[in-house]
Amino acid sequence: MKFKWAIEKVNTVGDNNLVQTVFLTCTASKDNVAETYFIMKVLKPSDTFIPYDELTEQQILDWCFAPQITEVKNQDNQVVETITKDIKAETETFASANIELQIAQRATSPALPWVKIPA
Repeated sequence: MKFKWAIEKVNTVGDNNLVQTVFLTCTASKDNVAETYFIMKVLKPSDTFIPYDELTEQQILDWCFAPQITEVKNQDNQVVETITKDIKAETETFASANIELQIAQRATSPALPWVKIPA
């Protein structure tokens, strides 16, 4: 399975163009089957600032791929649950399952006689 991540657009705020929202695509492919997923990631402000004109696609991807950890607390302010969201792993797992299903279905269904399937 191959995955290609790309940033399609960013939304910025303020005079210094602080990146706030990132619009990404993930294209997954295997055996002539491909799917593209569109993801919107809202970034949390951090202590580190990089001027907008010095940002790289990889830097922004790294920010987007950082796991988001949420703590659920009870009324006594004690952590009762920790939820970790990892958009990279979750998207790639979902895409892999969908593509594997399509490949399996293609193997068990007869091809349309007028469609030529590449070898």
